[in-house]
Amino acid sequence: MPDIPPALEPIYTTEKINQNIALYAGELEIKTTFNNQSLIILGRGKVTYKWFPSPKLQVEFTSQSNSSPLLMAALYDEDSQPAYLNLVNIKVFNVEIIVNQLNLSNSISISATISEPIVQGNGRSLSHILFHVTNFHGIIGRPTALLEKNGRRHLIERIVFEANGWQITLDQLETTPSIVQSLNAQGGFGITHVCRLQKLNGQTFSDTDALKFLQLFTDFLSFTRGFYICTGLLVGYGEHENKIWEHWQNSSGNSWKSIASWCPKQEGKMLSDVFPGFVKWWQSWAESAKQSLYWYLQASYDPLAEQAIVNVQIALEILTYVHFVELSGMSKAEYKKNKSIGNTRNLLTTLNIPHTIPETGVLLNKLREFVIKNDWSDGIKTINKMRNSITHPETSKRELFYNASSMTKIGAAYLSLWYLELTFLAMFGYDKLYSNRLVELNLQPVPWRNVSETEQKSVY
Repeated sequence: MPDIPPALEPIYTTEKINQNIALYAGELEIKTTFNNQSLIILGRGKVTYKWFPSPKLQVEFTSQSNSSPLLMAALYDEDSQPAYLNLVNIKVFNVEIIVNQLNLSNSISISATISEPIVQGNGRSLSHILFHVTNFHGIIGRPTALLEKNGRRHLIERIVFEANGWQITLDQLETTPSIVQSLNAQGGFGITHVCRLQKLNGQTFSDTDALKFLQLFTDFLSFTRGFYICTGLLVGYGEHENKIWEHWQNSSGNSWKSIASWCPKQEGKMLSDVFPGFVKWWQSWAESAKQSLYWYLQASYDPLAEQAIVNVQIALEILTYVHFVELSGMSKAEYKKNKSIGNTRNLLTTLNIPHTIPETGVLLNKLREFVIKNDWSDGIKTINKMRNSITHPETSKRELFYNASSMTKIGAAYLSLWYLELTFLAMFGYDKLYSNRLVELNLQPVPWRNVSETEQKSVY
């Protein structure tokens, strides 16, 4: 198979889900101050990447030092001082830690969380970075890559993302199918993919620039997945393929959950089509992009329909306000006059997204009956009324939601998420296939795909 590129190989793996990853073992120093004097405790220990209760760097430290009374006073007196970690063998110093447990029985024993990144080496001139992705789903990618291992050859699914002069190659691991199967059964965390970041023109780059783009990429993968995923354990290489930099940090990633989203797993290539538009939108909208994505991911991951409905509404209100007031020049008075329901309708109309309730999809059967019973005109009014019935204290509004069946509430949550996902995709300028969460055979063209070029508005 001479024309198939070699697969990327991970530096770190999880052979089983929720398996902690050993990062360092050897000499350690705990450093703090007492009475304005430096206090350094010498010992040994290890640094581990632990998954629960959330993905964090954890240090376990032991020492035979006789300075335990001073250490206790420094950490727990009224004027307690911060503590720092030195990893002597790899020359990493002054990393802040939060001490969780301190045992002073026969020796000093400390368990602590590392609260800032651990960075080794010099990242000013990197040729490429390998990094690891946790809890991303299995994909069908094009092109594929070739893994040669133990005398056998395996075809590996691959997606290539390009934007703003960067290229990210994402390879599925040989173990991904079994890891995903275990995650579906038990939940938790597992490394599922390995990625390579490099510049399209082959030039070197700094770790500062790379970390900014990787945060953007992490947000994109989270958007495709429907919850926060982890990217991390970065290893940087120089121009001669030598390892010159490494970066470990905590993550806010969510435990695995099988949930619906817009992302078509059947065709991983579509993700690379969405990515450039996402990058343009994410960078131009800045903090507003992060805030709206936050509420989308909270809505998608939350098991409660009522919470999802409320969170989607928050995201839609951010998107409508930024679009109409901050970008299009609408006055705040006019925006307020239109009310939430009018602004959302106007935004969907602008983006060529229908605001009627789709006539297909069994998930919406009970919701359609509920809408007819209450004589609501369209889907936007429906999700607005449902949100109001959750958040407003009046008896009549509260009774509306609590008298609705569970399938009605679930239908409203799914409809809300469908509107929001389409809004994002339209803002990214994406015009191909997506997974419609409302129907079973759900790979469909986006609704604005059939709008003529003269009718379609290029908003972003």
